[in-house]
Amino acid sequence: MDTPLNRNKAYGFSGTVEVDLGAINLKSITAYRDSDSENTLDLDGTPAGGIAFNSRYLQEQFSQELQMSGEIGKFDWIVGAYYFREEGNERSDSFALYNVPALGGLNLAPSGRNLTDFVSKSTALFAQVNYQLTDRLRATAGFRYTWDKRNVVGRGVNNIRGVPEPVFTGGRVVLIAPNTCRVGPNAGTTNPALCTDPNSASFSYPAWTFSLDYQATDDILLYARTGGASLSGGFNTRPTPPGLQSFSPEDVRDVEAGMKGEFLDNRLQANLAVFHVWRNGAQNIVNGIVNGGLTQFAQNSGNIRAYGLELETRARPWTGMELTASVSRLKAEYESGSFIDIGTNGTFDRSDEVVPQTPKWTFTAGATQEIETGIGKFTAHIDYAYISSRNFGQETADLTNPALTAAQRTARLADAAIANALGTLPGYGIFNGRISFEIEDPNLEIALWARNMFDKNYSQNLFSSYNQLGFTSANPGDPATYGMTFSFRF
Repeated sequence: MDTPLNRNKAYGFSGTVEVDLGAINLKSITAYRDSDSENTLDLDGTPAGGIAFNSRYLQEQFSQELQMSGEIGKFDWIVGAYYFREEGNERSDSFALYNVPALGGLNLAPSGRNLTDFVSKSTALFAQVNYQLTDRLRATAGFRYTWDKRNVVGRGVNNIRGVPEPVFTGGRVVLIAPNTCRVGPNAGTTNPALCTDPNSASFSYPAWTFSLDYQATDDILLYARTGGASLSGGFNTRPTPPGLQSFSPEDVRDVEAGMKGEFLDNRLQANLAVFHVWRNGAQNIVNGIVNGGLTQFAQNSGNIRAYGLELETRARPWTGMELTASVSRLKAEYESGSFIDIGTNGTFDRSDEVVPQTPKWTFTAGATQEIETGIGKFTAHIDYAYISSRNFGQETADLTNPALTAAQRTARLADAAIANALGTLPGYGIFNGRISFEIEDPNLEIALWARNMFDKNYSQNLFSSYNQLGFTSANPGDPATYGMTFSFRF
């Protein structure tokens, strides 16, 4: 468990068939994929063997899409149907105090285990049309309707140590003794195949888009668009608190307006966009402990309102030189009164929390100089990327219980403040660079490159569980890395 593992094996195929019938074009897209992945992670980051988990996922999927498209005067149109099916299973074991010397280092049984089979199906019908209103103004409208079905089967398992062991199934923790079934209609029998807890749910929802594109001049395009779609609901396959075994769809609506322009004889390009997004029933990931076992699950966490702007620029000030820069400003917050959680004595509002993983600022800049020589092309490139601070799961102190003393309230507020400080990654920026020389005959390239060339110390991800497990664990980013690459194309 102390050795990280990340293993992935997958294969698949896809095929596209098109038939041109003159005024109508038919297209069929078929795809299949099979995957097997496994990962192990030591979450406490120490050699003591405190908290770790191992997961394995088997999945196969098939999809089929049929399209029919064509043009009628100023209209161009497309209609179609889509079908998707996936099935597989997941097993996740969490381990607590599995290799602690004070306990003899023999506590190797999972502290939490779940094994789940799943089948998901999705069917959709869609249509979209573009209409040229004038020579410079075009309208686009599209609609899609989707039917989803989710089926999961939680399974009790027989442990391998010959002693009763806590097992999660169907949102409940039960004790599984050797060769004994503790769930399902035949509880107490010796047939493990009947240790099942099936659940299913169906969802249906529309999606749409509408936009206007206006070619104001030969060099400036203005546009405005709106759309809506949904993320399917489903079931959690790992332990959850009561009432959170399933989660509902997340509905997303957005509006965007912007400009795409070329200036100074196409030496300067600029794209600007402003947007507003409404996320109702936002699906967020929660890490924690349930019934003594480490778990991770999805929950609907209220309504989120996000808005911001993005600016991208590209300049060619002289021959061979290209400068790029982009900046994004994002503000995301919960709608007041929408994020309601269950406290020790009722419900309390968590809507003032920071939306997880929503940096206020992101920024990139780069420069590339190409120089043609008599025998090949020399290229020098440098870029910089910055992302501001992000919180990975804010916590609000539950003060709803009127029996709490002043000292208990102060302690809970202090715990929440510490958790939020430890659960926030500071912003960071890194530089990368590359120098290459490319020869056309033979087609050979030699390159020297550097990533994080100034050896910036930073963390790119965070496991935040101060109030659940008593710690947070950050995943450090790559240190300064240098290398040389030879490429030969034939």
